[in-house]
Amino acid sequence: MLRDEKSIALKPSLQRFALSFVCAVPAAGAALSSVNLSGVMRGVENAESSGLLPVATGIANSNLPVLIALYLGIFGGVLAILLSAVRSSKIALSPPARFLFGSALSLFAVLVLWRAKSMLIMALPSSREGVVAGASTIKLWLTLSQIGGVISIVVLLVGSIFRMASGPKQKWSPVAALLLVVIVFLFAAIAFQIRNSWLRDLYLQL
Repeated sequence: MLRDEKSIALKPSLQRFALSFVCAVPAAGAALSSVNLSGVMRGVENAESSGLLPVATGIANSNLPVLIALYLGIFGGVLAILLSAVRSSKIALSPPARFLFGSALSLFAVLVLWRAKSMLIMALPSSREGVVAGASTIKLWLTLSQIGGVISIVVLLVGSIFRMASGPKQKWSPVAALLLVVIVFLFAAIAFQIRNSWLRDLYLQL
């Protein structure tokens, strides 16, 4: 009996780590994209990139890590939904608050990256000879995204060690929370994908 209880207690621990990892992936992607975008900024300031098209291409390419990470998060989330729905009667699922907090923490780095990228795109047409309007603010947002991404990863993975108390009658609420997380990740991925396409189409016409 004790052995069965111990084995059941181990399963939620692995589940918590897997779900925290799924939430942490977009934060890691946002941090990497911020590093790439910082490289684009340095190229513009050092006048290494001549013309708007190469810079726009660099901005679009810097989106790849966060896009891949968001799609991985979506895939992992869908897989978690299916497993949770099938095994909800056999194991104790983590409370919805864990999924919602984890996704919000991860999306912080993604949203800060989006803000920095928006400012850089708006500043490009008026930039001259390596001078980018609001460069210090853009760099601050990029640094914040990188730091926020790293902190989010550490908090999520370390936090997976601790178990949150589950309330009664929570059979389907964790699944619903996971579904909400997947939908948010999907909208974020679509937004970055649309911006990439818009950037390429816009500057190809110049």
